[in-house]
Order: sequence, then C-alpha cells, then structure tokens
Amino acid sequence: MSRKAISVRVLKKVVKDRGEVFTTKDVSEDPRVMKAHRKLVKHSHYHAFVGGALSDHRDKLGIKEVQKRTARGSRWQKKGSLFGFGKRKPEPSRETVEQPKVRKPVDRVQEPKLEKIVSLVCPSCGGDLKQEPAAKHYVCEHCRNRYLVSS
Repeated sequence: MSRKAISVRVLKKVVKDRGEVFTTKDVSEDPRVMKAHRKLVKHSHYHAFVGGALSDHRDKLGIKEVQKRTARGSRWQKKGSLFGFGKRKPEPSRETVEQPKVRKPVDRVQEPKLEKIVSLVCPSCGGDLKQEPAAKHYVCEHCRNRYLVSS
C-alpha cells in the first residue's frame, strides 16, 4: 500500500469541487476519496498517501503547494487562482470557523495603549491574529483559524 494506490481520477473530481485553497485532509476526508480507497482509509499513513499523491500529480491537478506541515497537512492552492489578489476568497477548510460579526461602538473610540499591543502571527499561514472583543480566542484574518487565549 502506498500513495500510488490513490486514484488520480477521484482526486481530480475532488480538487475541482474544492475552493481555491484547501488542505490535504480536506481532500483525504472527502467521502468520494474515502469511498474509492476503503482499504487505505484505516492505514496509519492514509493522509500522507493522499498528500503524496497530490504532490506527485500536482501538474495534472492544476495545484501548487503553498504551505507544508499545517495541522491538516499541506495547504494547496489552485494554479492560476486569483486568491491573494482580492478577487476570490478561499472556501473555508474544516479547521476554520466563521468569525462572529461584532458591532463596533460608534459613540466612543478608545485609542490603544502602545505598551499593550502585541503582534501575533498565525502558525498555519503567517497572517495576523486578531482578538475579538470579549472573546477568549484569536482569529487569523487570512485563513480564519481560531486559537484559544492562554491565561
């Protein structure tokens, strides 16, 4: 059993239906991929097999690897996509959550105290992390991953 057992035909269908940016596990956890590879799904290296197949066939699939070693495997982007240029937004992967919409007060604007500003960077994509008001987590402004605030 190896990544050579992964069907390129099935990968093409799944990649076509994914958003502009997706992770290896977004593909390997897709029901069509799991159904086509029932014998491999329980293998301890199943997700690595799918990631290897994505890498081996990236030109056929029209994708490029934009980040390695995220919590959900490599991050992939469709070649020729407009993501990153303000035209299209990526489909959120399963590791992301919707950012709550918060109304900003109009009456009073508080200036931040410079000595308390800390720059935080998302470990998944390198984007800026923003803390939502009254929330106990940070949200990446780029990939929208959520991180708990430690006390």
